[in-house]
Parts: sequence; structure tokens; C-alpha cells
Amino acid sequence: MHTKRRQTAVRLWQLNDTAATAIRSLKTIHPQGKYSPVLHDGPSSTGRMRALPGNIIVYLDPQWDEAAVRNWLSSHKLEIVKKLEIGPNIYVIKTGPGLEALDTANALYRSGEVKAAFPDWWQEVAIR
Repeated sequence: MHTKRRQTAVRLWQLNDTAATAIRSLKTIHPQGKYSPVLHDGPSSTGRMRALPGNIIVYLDPQWDEAAVRNWLSSHKLEIVKKLEIGPNIYVIKTGPGLEALDTANALYRSGEVKAAFPDWWQEVAIR
């Protein structure tokens, strides 16, 4: 049986308003949407664009067993989206979109409890 996958899209708007005000307005009009400010890899608007659609990638202690991982997740009220098979104890963790994902990744990294944590960025790519 063939299952049809739902196609997702990224829309970019240039706004003259602050990002926070614009996102609040968009959430009022379309509460089901996920919104993120668009960031650039450099100080100018010509740098590659990035956005935060939600979720973070966390590298936990590779020595932890499954019970230790579950306990850590529970203590932080976090939920696994999926386990990445690129190494031991590397997970995609559920967060909201936008700066919430960046703030959560930064807080976890600064806590010293994880080896690494960063947003699951959407990144602009160029087709060759």
C-alpha cells in the first residue's frame, strides 16, 4: 500500500515590523502555523538564510544506557522525535518553532549535561 506524504513548505516574508510583533500577528491570523524569524549566516542579508522550524538535536553522554536517557528526558520534560543513527545517544528532541528551539538548545548546552545541542535548522540550499 502506498502512503501519500504531506508536502511541507517554507514561506518567506520580508516585514518592516519587529520579528516578535510580526510573529504574534501571524499566530493570531493562522494559529496552526509554525513561525520563525529568518536569520543569516553572516552580518549582512546576503548570507545564507536559516530558520528555526522547531526541534533540536542533542548529543547525550554516549555511556548512558536507555534508562539514563529516559530519566534525563523525564527530568527536563522533553520528548524524543527520533533517534539518529550517526552515533550513540544522539536524538532529535521536540521543541516549538522559532527562537524557542535556539533558546532550548543553548540552555541545555550551557547546563553541561549534554555533549552538544543545536537547533534542527532549516537552511537555504542552492541547486547546482
